[in-house]
Amino acid sequence: MVRDVLAYLALSHGKGIATQWRGAAWLLPALLLTAMLLTTPLLSACSSPERIYHPTTMIEHKLSRAEVRDVIVRCATAQGWWVDDRMPGLIKAVYRDGEQRAEIAIPYNAVRYSIRYLNSTNLRDDDSAFDEINESYNDWVRELDDAIHKALEELNAKLLE
Repeated sequence: MVRDVLAYLALSHGKGIATQWRGAAWLLPALLLTAMLLTTPLLSACSSPERIYHPTTMIEHKLSRAEVRDVIVRCATAQGWWVDDRMPGLIKAVYRDGEQRAEIAIPYNAVRYSIRYLNSTNLRDDDSAFDEINESYNDWVRELDDAIHKALEELNAKLLE
């Protein structure tokens, strides 16, 4: 391939340029590798759908339902979710990121909580399976689940002191 480029340069631009390129034969593979590395993140931005992530977490600590609710609301709000906690045992939350929007339900009690997909805008393709969604949704839910889990652990540690 390098020889083809050198031959093309020799024919179209004279021998001077081809001679200059021959000394830098490593440059073309380096340029191709750089182009591949730069375009890979762009291609991954066009993410393929993933299965919808529905975590259910058992709470291993002796907490009240109100304490669990407070932790969930605090974590969701801190991460940018709009929260509606008017129904006992159920929190609904909405997250917006540009044109993308996700709506979830978080049923909870003193021993467990789960995060369930309700609805979304610009996160699902028309031809996706019913249980597939853009990876951004799963990232948001994983971050929320991790934050809730960590906050519950911290609350339990405080109560044990």
